[in-house]
Amino acid sequence: MPKYDESWESNRSRSAAKQAVLRGLLDLFRSTRVSLMVMGGLLVLWLFYLTCTTYIGPGEFGIKQVLYSPFGLFGSMGTQNKVYETGIHHQFPTMEKILRFPKTIQVLTMRDQPDSREKITETISGTDELFTRIVKAAYVQTSDGFYVKMDTSILYRIEDPVKLVNMVGAGKLYEDNGILPVAENAIKVRLGSLQPEDFFDAKTRVAKLDEARDLMNEKLRPMGLKVEHVLARYPHLHPDVAARVEE
Repeated sequence: MPKYDESWESNRSRSAAKQAVLRGLLDLFRSTRVSLMVMGGLLVLWLFYLTCTTYIGPGEFGIKQVLYSPFGLFGSMGTQNKVYETGIHHQFPTMEKILRFPKTIQVLTMRDQPDSREKITETISGTDELFTRIVKAAYVQTSDGFYVKMDTSILYRIEDPVKLVNMVGAGKLYEDNGILPVAENAIKVRLGSLQPEDFFDAKTRVAKLDEARDLMNEKLRPMGLKVEHVLARYPHLHPDVAARVEE
């Protein structure tokens, strides 16, 4: 009777164990490779989202600028006429750029600050959204030569961002080159026809503020801006003038 070879059985067990380990390693490699491919794909999508898209949020709209268009692949260079609404929109980095503008009401407030800085911004509580820009108060020369300092707020909005960029420029240039000089001049022109005591007559003052709003809109409509309301409060008179008005 042949003798049972225990070493052969042991070798077969070792071989099976090695094969099981190899299969395990192979399965692990395959699963790891799949995971790496998934992670790589997600990374590519994330990089694409960061570099090749722009998100326009609620209360915003945007227009596209073509910065470079080799062989006309991206259309004519410059500002495009299409207005982009809320959503994710594609752009080619370094060749295209989507400019975002607020649809919501913007506020320009003219009042003096304790630190006398010209440009100050306030934000809505809990957000980073720009709500108002504060500049120095307007000094109005009245019809009899006296000066009245007025705290004034101009509520306006952007109607046409294409006109705005073409006529004023991108970014916040519509504040410095658009609404600010036009608003200040209109207030001085229209309220300058009043006498100091007229500033305390609500009916007369509001009528002149409406005239100032209409004058602003004549200048601002071609820029794509519209003034909704002009509000004034706290007229400050020279002490001598204030005494005369009280009399």
